[in-house]
Amino acid sequence: MSKVSVIIPAYNAQDSLGDIITAVLENREVLEVIIVDDTSRDATALIVEQYARRDERVRLLRNPENRGAGYSRNAGMAAARGDYYYFLDADDMIAHRSIDEVIYHMEANGCDVMVFRYRYVTDKNDRLGPMLQIDDEAWRQLVGDADIRIFTLQQCARLLFTVNFPWNKIVSAKLCRETGLRFSETRVHNDIYAHWHIYMHAQRIGMMNRYLIGHRVYEERAQLTNVFTEKRFEIFTAFEEVEALFARLPLMKQAYYQWFLCSKLDLLQWIYPRLPVNLRERFLTLITQSYAGYDESEYNYVRAQSPQMAEVSLRLKRAPHLVLGRLAS
Repeated sequence: MSKVSVIIPAYNAQDSLGDIITAVLENREVLEVIIVDDTSRDATALIVEQYARRDERVRLLRNPENRGAGYSRNAGMAAARGDYYYFLDADDMIAHRSIDEVIYHMEANGCDVMVFRYRYVTDKNDRLGPMLQIDDEAWRQLVGDADIRIFTLQQCARLLFTVNFPWNKIVSAKLCRETGLRFSETRVHNDIYAHWHIYMHAQRIGMMNRYLIGHRVYEERAQLTNVFTEKRFEIFTAFEEVEALFARLPLMKQAYYQWFLCSKLDLLQWIYPRLPVNLRERFLTLITQSYAGYDESEYNYVRAQSPQMAEVSLRLKRAPHLVLGRLAS
């Protein structure tokens, strides 16, 4: 019996949507492909309807108004019926029958989540580039030359310090339903919370040493990755949601909070120099506010794990311009 609900937010995706639907439907384990149309102005919905007439596994949902990818993923998840969820983007490129392969290994190893390597696609010729360095280092440290490794979070905590992509992992629906997984409904950074929620609730985490997806990021395209306006300030809402998750799981906070601070610093260092000059002062103020709750008790247990991160986080609380200012020079 087919098991996977593939959930794809789509906004003005007519140029790529057909390719990803076709690739997904090649997999026997796919129960349904739920495309959530975020009030597209092109032929996105029409394309989905054409596929749905040919294959009953294809389902179209339509948002009442444009709400963003996080809202769309949540809407798709609420309608999903599968035993596993796979959250793709409308322009992703997946390897042939890769979903079937992942599900085989998830079930063989009893995994709550299986995460796999990806390629970045940065030009219109669809040439496959490398993984981001931060992620490649995690695979080298944790997986090495093995094909697959299975971990508890305690054994693979370094995985927390990887980029919060939703499309290079398949997740147990049982985990999602029982723990209340959701995506943030911010316009940008909607997948940060989900990244931490999944890994902090998973009992068995699988890592595959296979490149199973290509993710398109073109500099000239109007993608959220390329947006550095006031919308980017929503990163602090995403941080607050992860802080609230840690507050609900205090033992997890004592064990893994230093990895969140590493990730937080990495994101701030990525955003700040890319912001227009007129937005940087406000951004620094928001950083100070974001670290206001970083108190002595947090400093002490972070310092026990990572003295350097404990000190850097304290400096970000007191004088973020001294930590980040050199990046923008």
